[in-house]
Amino acid sequence: MYLKKTNSFFKSLFIIIFLLNPSIVFGKTADEDIKKALDLIYNTKEFESKFLQEENGTISEGHLYIKDGRIKIQYDYPSKIQIILSQKKAMYFNEDLEEVEYFNP
Repeated sequence: MYLKKTNSFFKSLFIIIFLLNPSIVFGKTADEDIKKALDLIYNTKEFESKFLQEENGTISEGHLYIKDGRIKIQYDYPSKIQIILSQKKAMYFNEDLEEVEYFNP
C-alpha cells in the first residue's frame, strides 16, 4: 500500500512540475499572466490543502502541507500514514502499524 501511494504521489508531483514549467508547456515565450502565476507559486513559503486521491477505485483522503522547505503528506483515510520530505531526507510513518521508515528522496 505504501509503494502504491508513494508512486502515485511522485507521478502527481512530476505532472505538476511538468505543467508548471512554461518552457516545457509553452515553449520559450510565456504569457505575462502565466509568468505572474508561476512566480506566485514558486515564491509561496507556506501552503496547506486537503486532497482526495483515486487509484484503482480506492479513494484516499488527506492533507498536504508545505512549509520551511518541507513537504508533509498526511493520509487520514483509509489508513493513517504520514510522509515527510525535505531536500536531503524523508520519512514514512504508518500510524496504524506503528511503522517508521527513513529513506533518501
